[in-house]
Amino acid sequence: NSISFSINKDERNTAYNNVGLFSKFLRESIISLDDFSRSLEEEINYVKNYLRLEKFRFKEKFNYDFVIGPGVNQSIKVPKLILFSFIESALKKGVLPKNTGGRIEITIDHIKNKGICIIVSDTGLYRDIENKTKSHTKNMQMMERIITYFNKFNKSKIPP
Repeated sequence: NSISFSINKDERNTAYNNVGLFSKFLRESIISLDDFSRSLEEEINYVKNYLRLEKFRFKEKFNYDFVIGPGVNQSIKVPKLILFSFIESALKKGVLPKNTGGRIEITIDHIKNKGICIIVSDTGLYRDIENKTKSHTKNMQMMERIITYFNKFNKSKIPP
């Protein structure tokens, strides 16, 4: 819709750039459809493309920032969409419904002898994360099942 709006307003360069970004986002979604995991770097890039598209769509309604610690090994394998699911939930359930919008921060750091820690925080509406039926998107509910499956077959575990 945003791309169509840009075309109608004769903002062809903006529309062209976002069609390219949207194409890349779709390609990344489809290209490895049968892969269960991808590198953390690939997951981060996927999420960045998603946030750029949503930022284009919702303009000044939200901002975001990635803080990645220097010791983070971005080549490690993670379940696909693990970061995306939490970001999408923060945006759709927390930030966008708030009249004034908000901010999402993604912090990824290395914890010695434990692996990586990912924290997604937002300044959106309060959500009771213990009440999963109201605060979780379908993606997040699916991700809980994927984490359980991932932990069954991998030495490195993801805490629930």
